[in-house]
Amino acid sequence: MQRNEELKERNNLKSDEQDFAEAGQNEQTSKGEQKEAGRVAELERRVAELEREKNESRDKYLRTLAEFENFRRRTTQERVDWIKNANEMLILKLCDILDDFERAFQNHPEKRQDDHLYRGMESIYRKLLTTLQGEGLSKIEAEGDDFDPMYHEAITYITYITYTPSELDKDRVVSIIQNGYILNNKVIRPAKVAISSGEIEVSGGEEVTDEAKERK
Repeated sequence: MQRNEELKERNNLKSDEQDFAEAGQNEQTSKGEQKEAGRVAELERRVAELEREKNESRDKYLRTLAEFENFRRRTTQERVDWIKNANEMLILKLCDILDDFERAFQNHPEKRQDDHLYRGMESIYRKLLTTLQGEGLSKIEAEGDDFDPMYHEAITYITYITYTPSELDKDRVVSIIQNGYILNNKVIRPAKVAISSGEIEVSGGEEVTDEAKERK
């Protein structure tokens, strides 16, 4: 009977040893799984971080590319504009010569086409005008137009004694005092003009009625 008890006790010890061993293995397995799960989580975090860095780098690259493209276009346009307007000051001075020619023609209307000096001046004027037009110069045709501060500079108002109905329109350009010019779509000199005040000058305090205006 004592032997049976010893055997039973040995079996119990073996069973305890097996349970302990199994418990140790389970604990190791659990620790291994936790460690593996930790490595996976770290890798996933690293992957997400790299993905974020990749997106940031891509966005930064696209922004830099867009800024460079805008810079390239801007500098190209500035270079084109600079080339177009490089001689602006010289052309402005030549515009004064054009005005001198036109004043000379207006002040000497008695000159005829058979006058060699007149024809020579006219030929020089037309060549100069054609050359400047080839560089992008155009005259501002203002007479009869409504006043526009983008193209006109008002020097004086005119009040009429005799008039046509259109001349009574207020702020209508009725006379050009100095020509204005545009160079390659840029106003380099506004036209100096006289504009209508929309009023009529009368003598002796006489009042001009609307009916009188219509009769005129």
